[in-house]
Amino acid sequence: MEEKKITKKRVKKISLVLDMDEVIKLLEEFSLTPEQHSKILALCLKEVGYFPIQDIVSKHLNGELLFNGRPMTTEEIVTFRSSLHALKENIAFTMLMDQITFEAIKHGIHYGETVERLLFSKSAIYMVQKFRELINLFDN
Repeated sequence: MEEKKITKKRVKKISLVLDMDEVIKLLEEFSLTPEQHSKILALCLKEVGYFPIQDIVSKHLNGELLFNGRPMTTEEIVTFRSSLHALKENIAFTMLMDQITFEAIKHGIHYGETVERLLFSKSAIYMVQKFRELINLFDN
């Protein structure tokens, strides 16, 4: 029997019929290499949209903004950038982001006895930094 190749079309067909738990059970029944297993799961997740497997909003090297891998329309770009600019200029938003950073640092210093608590603190700081970084990246 000839081995069939894993294609997006086949994965999409399988994933439309099965929910994610059934897909995982099905995969466990076969002797797949870790690479094949990962490829099938990644295709299922991407095609069905269980969670984003690619950036939701990204900036192409030529400066073009993409939403879920497709170029944004002029109207979408204008709306997106004006919303970003409003966030950037919003004093309450800035103050709250600063407060979250302060609380995360305080939490890490005073309650960071375990690795989990330190990671929680660092994650909150990272989230605020990443949020600000993305606002600046896409607002230009």
